[in-house]
Amino acid sequence: MNGAEYDASSLATFLAKLVRLDGEWKIISLECIYDKDNLIQVVGGGVPRPLDIEFPRESYRCLGYILKVLGGREIGLNLPGYDRPEEAQTILKAAREWVYQS
Repeated sequence: MNGAEYDASSLATFLAKLVRLDGEWKIISLECIYDKDNLIQVVGGGVPRPLDIEFPRESYRCLGYILKVLGGREIGLNLPGYDRPEEAQTILKAAREWVYQS
């Protein structure tokens, strides 16, 4: 990007719900709550150039930029993320309740 090389990293919480059916474990759902991401220029990866990253969600800022610039894709603005703590806590609470009901 921009004539330079970058490393991307993401931090997220994945919640997998599993059930045991006929002696085998099966995934019945997988949810992700995105925390944050980073885009860091690789040392020796080209001429340093600042990136003008604009994305309305803090937790998806770099991923949204990468997908748009490199893939021509937009990501939804309503995805779960820790930049919306009430939504994230609701998902975590529901997951805990599911565990205790099982």
